[in-house]
Amino acid sequence: MEDILNSSKIEIQSGEKTPDMWNDIVKEIKEDKPGIIESTLQWIFDYKLHFAVGFAVVFIVLSFSISQWNTRGLISISKAEKLANKIDKDVYEAQKAYEKVIDKLEENCRFSELTTENDLAQAYFDKLHLLDQMIMVCKSSLEGNPYNSTIHQQLIFAYNEKIKVYKELNGLNEGELS
Repeated sequence: MEDILNSSKIEIQSGEKTPDMWNDIVKEIKEDKPGIIESTLQWIFDYKLHFAVGFAVVFIVLSFSISQWNTRGLISISKAEKLANKIDKDVYEAQKAYEKVIDKLEENCRFSELTTENDLAQAYFDKLHLLDQMIMVCKSSLEGNPYNSTIHQQLIFAYNEKIKVYKELNGLNEGELS
């Protein structure tokens, strides 16, 4: 028995030591095929540097993409200021256009022919007076709160109603108002 052990000791010591020696030993020990999980884990372990580099690249790309992606649809302050100035200009021009149309309709309206004794004429005068008051209130409210869209909508409504009244007045026959 001693001779067998001594001969095997000599055989083990005399074997060549290679860098893949332990991999070869593991292969010899495992004669049956490894399972899918073991082979996958071994493959990942063999390529761990590749995975680390790949993960780092993906992480950097995603981080950069997310930082550039505007999730809330926000715009920069300079764009917001330019947009606000454009909107202010457009609203101001629209108000001036309404006022210009109303002035022309007033010039062409037959106020001199209207008598306040007629109920229909009086109703039109009252409606125009109420619309003028509404326009004044809206304009004074906009001085303190120029970005209030509700007040702008009310002002445009009053302008539209005033235009309708003048068009109705111009469309009436002389006999209806006298």
